[in-house]
Amino acid sequence: MKYLIVAESHLCAQLSEILAEEIRRYDIRHEILFNPSNVTSQLKKSRPDLLIVIGSSKSFSIVNQAKKRKIKCCFFHQTLMDKHDRRNLSQLSIRKIYTDIPVKSTDTSNVFLLSDVIRKLNGNNYDEVQSTEVSIFYSDPGKKRLADNLLKNISKLNPDINFNALDVSLSLKEAVAAANRSNASIALDQFSNVFAAYTNCPSVNVYQKSLFRKSNNENAVINKLLGKDIISNILANKTGVLISEIKKVLHDHQHCAGIMQSYQELKSLIGIQPFARQAAQEIIEWIDEDN
Repeated sequence: MKYLIVAESHLCAQLSEILAEEIRRYDIRHEILFNPSNVTSQLKKSRPDLLIVIGSSKSFSIVNQAKKRKIKCCFFHQTLMDKHDRRNLSQLSIRKIYTDIPVKSTDTSNVFLLSDVIRKLNGNNYDEVQSTEVSIFYSDPGKKRLADNLLKNISKLNPDINFNALDVSLSLKEAVAAANRSNASIALDQFSNVFAAYTNCPSVNVYQKSLFRKSNNENAVINKLLGKDIISNILANKTGVLISEIKKVLHDHQHCAGIMQSYQELKSLIGIQPFARQAAQEIIEWIDEDN
């Protein structure tokens, strides 16, 4: 079968690779085209058996284009990447929609591709930790300035700790390696909060208020999903409070154990099964049935 995979961003493209790998496993006659320069013309030209879109609500228009051309479509909605917590799927009327995390606490149909990627990358060998290390994680390139400022400010006040800032979207492989080396982490967005949980790196959530933009990161998504306050939420300009909270994570073993226990609860809620494999099987069976 012919598949057209469209990933909204570089981060989504990294997540899509694990899904493509599983499609190849179950469909030996696969033909997969990744991220064409012009999706509209490619839909018209190649007429794929299935369009797979990995992205946020920004990608709704691509899904609707396929629907108008009567091309089957699967949408892997990355709600963690949606600005202002937008999760409205009512404007899409397609059969196959997968969300990254449960939309409702009772929802078990989510497909969290990041879990598969981390599981695969954790098979690699990483350097042994030589010093106390704290990573600042962000997945939105727009948070780079905030990350750089935090790195500069807290590094000056804590020369005994090795701080680093990392854009998770650039390389999940490097981000997982950094998480495995780190004793703690600072998450600047919702995706990075869950990334820290799945890499078992105890974290602090940092958010930034603006007169012009509403923040969707004032409360860590882990707290929202589990319905309790586990991850501390610190305003970015409260450097002293942030440092105190980081030291608490590093030195208060009971506090850190509580975070790790909550991480396990989160994984039980979202899941750790081979998501991409199950989704690929279901998608191929669905197409075969319709054919």
